[in-house]
Amino acid sequence: MDHNIGRLIDALKAMEILDNTFILFLPDNGAGNAAINNTPDTGLGSRNFWVSYEQSCGNVSNTPYRYYKAFAHEGGIITPLIVHWPNGIDKKGLISHQPIHIIDIVPTLLGLSKTVYPETFGNEKLVPITGKSILPLINGAKKDQVMVMFWQHEGNQAVRIGDWKLVKKNKNPWESYDLKTDPTELSDLKNIKSDLIDSLKINWQTSAKKVGVKDWPVK
Repeated sequence: MDHNIGRLIDALKAMEILDNTFILFLPDNGAGNAAINNTPDTGLGSRNFWVSYEQSCGNVSNTPYRYYKAFAHEGGIITPLIVHWPNGIDKKGLISHQPIHIIDIVPTLLGLSKTVYPETFGNEKLVPITGKSILPLINGAKKDQVMVMFWQHEGNQAVRIGDWKLVKKNKNPWESYDLKTDPTELSDLKNIKSDLIDSLKINWQTSAKKVGVKDWPVK
């Protein structure tokens, strides 16, 4: 990956367009906990191996956050994002801790290219965009409103409003956390913030119905 990112950067430099190229880089979300070894005889690191590094190494990779890829806890969804755009970023080296969602990327690119997202394509009605451009944030602006974020993957679910988050593993009970004081999701507040939890549940159910979330496993 490092080698090929370098090749891309070198090509942009050679074309003299690197400074005006908008680059977003983010890793895949969460290290996995799967135990897969379909090539036991070739050994880890050989050219043809297909081996996962299993739960123990996945835990180290996600530390201090809980759980793994496919889960909606922070260990399965949180990831850093690097933005590189010398001609468009005034505050170089800015580090922002404002959370965004991957659904914000499309509105960002549309805004950057001054493109209007259509309501239909051919004879098909398109799903409306629900994210918001992050272009103001990369120069230090603060969000003008609290974003409601949702996740659902293989039955694992979460909803976040501001620093408050409700999360569950498939059919297990909901857990609730204040990510500002407890980003590692260790202190469940279910017996303290009951009204807030009820509000988050309603937000989750409303969104799930709106986008057509189905029970897992999908039949």
